[in-house]
Amino acid sequence: MKKINLLLLIGLLCISLSSLAGEYLMNEDVALGLRVVFSEPVTITGFGDVFTTVDPQGEATEFMFSGGELPAWVGHWFNYAPATARVIEYEWLNGSNLIGTEFSSHDAWSQIPYIHRFIEDTGIDCWTNGTMGCENAQYTNMAGWRAKGLKVRFDDNAFVLRVEIFDSSFSSYKYSIDFRIDEEARKTMYVTAEPYNRRADVSVGWPDGGENLGVLRGSSVVVGESYCEITVPYSLVAKYASVEDLKTWRISFEMGYSVGSHREMYWYHQSWTSFYQAQQERELRIALEDIRSLADNEQFEVPEATRGIPFFRAVHLGGYYGDNVRGVEELPEDFFAFLESCNVNWVGWIVDCHIRHTLDATVEPNTIPNTIQTIPDDQLRGLIRAFRERGFHFYLAFYLTDSYTPSPSEGYKVYRWELGNPSRAFATEQIPADAWPWDPAHSDHEAYVETFFQTYGDMLSHYALIAEEEGVELMSLGGEMDHLFKTRSLGASDYDYGDELREMVDRVRAVYSGWLTYDMLIDSAFDPARIDRAYVWGDLGLDFISFSCYPDSNCSSPPSRECLTASYRELFQGLLPWVNLYEFTKPVLFTEWGAVNYPGASQSPTQHEFEKRFEIDKNGDSIDDGDAEQAAIFDAFFEVAAQHRDWFKGAFPWNVWISSDAMYANWMLHSRGFVFREKPAEDFLRKWYNILE
Repeated sequence: MKKINLLLLIGLLCISLSSLAGEYLMNEDVALGLRVVFSEPVTITGFGDVFTTVDPQGEATEFMFSGGELPAWVGHWFNYAPATARVIEYEWLNGSNLIGTEFSSHDAWSQIPYIHRFIEDTGIDCWTNGTMGCENAQYTNMAGWRAKGLKVRFDDNAFVLRVEIFDSSFSSYKYSIDFRIDEEARKTMYVTAEPYNRRADVSVGWPDGGENLGVLRGSSVVVGESYCEITVPYSLVAKYASVEDLKTWRISFEMGYSVGSHREMYWYHQSWTSFYQAQQERELRIALEDIRSLADNEQFEVPEATRGIPFFRAVHLGGYYGDNVRGVEELPEDFFAFLESCNVNWVGWIVDCHIRHTLDATVEPNTIPNTIQTIPDDQLRGLIRAFRERGFHFYLAFYLTDSYTPSPSEGYKVYRWELGNPSRAFATEQIPADAWPWDPAHSDHEAYVETFFQTYGDMLSHYALIAEEEGVELMSLGGEMDHLFKTRSLGASDYDYGDELREMVDRVRAVYSGWLTYDMLIDSAFDPARIDRAYVWGDLGLDFISFSCYPDSNCSSPPSRECLTASYRELFQGLLPWVNLYEFTKPVLFTEWGAVNYPGASQSPTQHEFEKRFEIDKNGDSIDDGDAEQAAIFDAFFEVAAQHRDWFKGAFPWNVWISSDAMYANWMLHSRGFVFREKPAEDFLRKWYNILE
């Protein structure tokens, strides 16, 4: 489910207030950062969702936005106060003037890292003693410092580290890869390259000291005019620890300079992540090839039971937020008329529950104000009945919203897609070990997991009973929680929750007789490291394979029809191994799908939702470029989907809120969003739903 930031929505509605002002700046090229200078001190009150950080946090005249890669012609918006200020200067930053990272073996590390900055003028050794002893230690994202990239590559026999472009003002710099040998004992191996002395050292350390093993013989260090590269064979690392012992790794970079008593040091490191990437990928590739061979060599005939399921002419209403809160109470007739005019016959709805933080194991309804709350049972029943009485089929999904943590003393914020992962290194927040009970080494691990699945099952069974009593025909056990919904261990992924999940499904089947599915992130279908997820629908005896799918493409904006259809054909071809695995006995749905009406949506379909809609018409055809691109996506996608309708049974366009004509015209019609209502995409959806009836 797309995250709905209610504070953002409120902020957008408040732009017109006299105390606030906003700017929207457009970039002609890919940007990694944006520097903005104001005429007087301001406070940034909100900003777009591609760049994730702004520095500084408080009042200032100059700000740096970073933390992501902004595609060309996407632009960045921000709000500020007071409104009397104006932007007097701005600069888009790219690889030549902003630190960036590139990790060819780990796509998750695409964002600009935070840099810890230590400034020493007091004689205290901040670098040795850390920030605790330095009142003047600062944190910055290092925007503007001239180091183009830090890269790591895993080859078959060695790993290679490379840093490009050093700022000549720094008198020292080094970078290292750290291998954690024993997480419990915190025994760690460090391989460090110091370009200025052309050497690579290795040491094995513990919290209270360690052993320096000296120069790593057999490694190579190459120093060029603008780069340094170190190559370390796996065999050398294995001299000090077996490959099986090297559980995780991380990479770090330091640089600094000294002038008299003044010293500045800059340091960053990425979170720990799985180490022996090459070996893991080889193991998983074997399993992947076994499955894909079914698609390549043995095309199963689609059975009549699958072929006979009609195509779902669907939309997804979203959940209990935005216009839906009022819409559920009013159930406006003109909204039903709008759906009927598009020949829609299925609607989806999400019930959101939550846990409060990382240490909270109790899944329960969410009643926290100003968050995505859980819909009351009586309103849920009324909602289902209203659609069923009008002849619509109903799909009900059970989700967990991202947690809302009052303070770190009560735990840490956790996102639903992180739940179940034994390693906290993948968490978005920096979570300490004692606050992550999914780790089997945690003292409360067993009790936490037991309570979580018991209460998750309690809530799921509760809504399954409502679904049975109200005639819901399809229900999802959860969505976008692929670490949690994992029934098998494979390769380096040595955990699963198969027993807990099967027990949970048995409880649901005891009260609900309709179809069941699980809504998986589409990324899992194309990631070799997640191939073990392919078995979840079979191991749990579910009826549909379903994905949360917002497909991107390599098509430029505006996209050609040929490029879009080719991209979507590749998408469906990539799903064939998954349906072949079950001999086409389990049809496929995209239980979330769509694209925001914004130029560039074919490449980044989820960006710019809820931004105020300003007309963009570069080609002068009197059609907003975003509306035109969304329409092209709808037309091309359903054309390709129709060619696979014997096993692909439909997509649920996301966030079609329950709004009367007046409610819709008051807000969402004038905002960017997934909804296609009163936009050119509506005509194409209607065309294909009439064809696919």
